[in-house]
Amino acid sequence: MCYDILLCLEFCNYLQCKLSELRQWSEQIRSCEPTFVTSNGLFAVTCSYFHHSVLPELDYICQCTSEFVAVQSVAEAQHLGSELQRFIQVSMLL
Repeated sequence: MCYDILLCLEFCNYLQCKLSELRQWSEQIRSCEPTFVTSNGLFAVTCSYFHHSVLPELDYICQCTSEFVAVQSVAEAQHLGSELQRFIQVSMLL
């Protein structure tokens, strides 16, 4: 049982790191100009697709993943609490 809890905690930590990366990407996209002209003035590049399509998707992924991590963390904490209670009860009998 403890091994399962450790695996879940490790996975939640991994997801939190990935969430941090996603948030950094979102901030980089938000900080980009929606349109810019190349240095030689030949092309105008529009990044509106990223602002209108990619950012909402990244935000949605972050929200869903954060909710998943929160739910899993609570479930594992409750499971750990019940395991500890059982351990205490057994150790009192000895």
